[in-house]
Amino acid sequence: MKSNQTAVAAILLIVLLAVGLGGCNSTYEMKVDAINNPKTLGESDSYVIVPSDPDTDTTDLRYQETVEWIKTALSGKGMYEAVDPIDADMMIEVDFGMKAPRQEAEIVDRPTNIGLNGSGLGSRSGIGLSGGSRVTDISTYESKVVTKTVVEKYLELTARENIVNQAGDAQPQQIWNVRVINEDKGDNLREYMPILIASATDYIGEDTGSSTEIELKSDDEVVKFVKRGLKNAPARNTPLQESASTEQN
Repeated sequence: MKSNQTAVAAILLIVLLAVGLGGCNSTYEMKVDAINNPKTLGESDSYVIVPSDPDTDTTDLRYQETVEWIKTALSGKGMYEAVDPIDADMMIEVDFGMKAPRQEAEIVDRPTNIGLNGSGLGSRSGIGLSGGSRVTDISTYESKVVTKTVVEKYLELTARENIVNQAGDAQPQQIWNVRVINEDKGDNLREYMPILIASATDYIGEDTGSSTEIELKSDDEVVKFVKRGLKNAPARNTPLQESASTEQN
């Protein structure tokens, strides 16, 4: 009896440790849409960042922090902020935010276990805990409508030609655009921003054709790189650059 209790206690300890460790490394599901304009891609390395909404308060601390994270991520792609905005190859418009929570209904199938011995215990087949009788249950399923709260967090980066130093009424052409969306119950935008930014920058200059679903963990190297900030990020051999170097070799 004591050996069985010890085994059960050990299993419970392992489960609790697994749950605890899993909570420290959250997984985020992202939807990415990316397009590019092959005619304008070229060598566009220098940029100036501007808000997509002219009325945005650029002195807001949340905006400034987000821009710094974006600059860090772009540095991993070999891009840099122009000293003089007029000399920048492109203007990168930034739009991010969080929409009001909404309720969504979905149909889920949940097991309904029926014990053949009338015990009503969970589904299993084996020796009974209290003796030698065998308990065999049959699992059936029933559909239920479950309502959940969903909060949309988004980030959109749009790169356009920098024509501020050109005469005439020409409109800047779009070079590339990346939009990332996360939809779950989380409502802490600051928590999600590094994940959104890391997801977006990995698809700069790409054309996904349609929405692509990806997953990132809070301790992924690319996410930690973004969080470090430009001032603390290494000048060379960033995670993204190392990956590119490895592929070339």
